[in-house]
Amino acid sequence: MVSCATTNETALQRNKDLVRRYFDGWVNGGDPAVANELIATNLVLRNPPAVMKSLDEYKARMAVFHKAFPDGRYFIDDEIAEADEVVVRWTLRGTQSGQFQDRPATGKQMEVTGVSIFRIAGGKIQEITVNMDRLGMMEQLGWLPAAPPK
Repeated sequence: MVSCATTNETALQRNKDLVRRYFDGWVNGGDPAVANELIATNLVLRNPPAVMKSLDEYKARMAVFHKAFPDGRYFIDDEIAEADEVVVRWTLRGTQSGQFQDRPATGKQMEVTGVSIFRIAGGKIQEITVNMDRLGMMEQLGWLPAAPPK
């Protein structure tokens, strides 16, 4: 029993380490070589309203994000691993310095929280499902109309 438990703990730790490398090297670092190493080419990424169905599509979208938020950084707040999944609660901080989602640069800073669920198989990230505070992001960046006076 100890050997089986140890093997399972090792696999869970390996998955958590993979996701941490994903955040450090790819999402924060923007290194496409890291993305190629860690993410399956047929990745499915659900980040409503977007659904991406390939690593190439994801890399193209992240290039736009990195250009719009060059100081953008994700910070891992919590990380839980079970079976083939890793769940991460994160905080994103950054300044909109370029066009993003058809909106011109605002120069405004944002701090947004979210949760991402990663499914890992064969040593690569196969699926990512993201749930984040989009309304808070839009408010902080000034994308929403001002509230009417009371």
